[in-house]
Amino acid sequence: LGRSVGGVAWDRGEGRIAQIEIGGMGRCPLWLEVLAAGTGLGCCALRCGGGPEEALCAFGAGALLQLVLLGRRPAALPNILRRFLGGFLATCFSRLALCFFPGASWQVVNIAVIMLLVPGLMLTNAFRDMAAGDLISGVTRTFEALSIAAALAGGAALAIGLLSVWGVRG
Repeated sequence: LGRSVGGVAWDRGEGRIAQIEIGGMGRCPLWLEVLAAGTGLGCCALRCGGGPEEALCAFGAGALLQLVLLGRRPAALPNILRRFLGGFLATCFSRLALCFFPGASWQVVNIAVIMLLVPGLMLTNAFRDMAAGDLISGVTRTFEALSIAAALAGGAALAIGLLSVWGVRG
């Protein structure tokens, strides 16, 4: 091999690989991740038929969810457990956000906030794999996406059940 590959010097390429492995590249600052999540979910609430109040509630609940659960991706939690906890916290944070806007629709806010955790791209890739003829990979990814969706639904259902037992209505 020569001293460069693809126009990149060998030493510079090794340094860049080490930087990527350490995690020094590709991450946004936490405040930007939180702001982006809140803004996206506020827009999702508007897209789901909500108004400005639902958008503000979804912004607040989504930003809080991003900060608490997804901010730095804790390695100690398995993905399924993180999604179950995410469904639970999304529902609780949605209800908490409605304390500031009591007239807002709880369903719109809750759906918008849960959208942060839905495995849409994973399901799309699963269907793409199956369409390309890679059935094993497609079925495996489909099962993983459906397991995540079930964990999300279970967490949200547990939160709705506990909130109703405690007398907190949407």
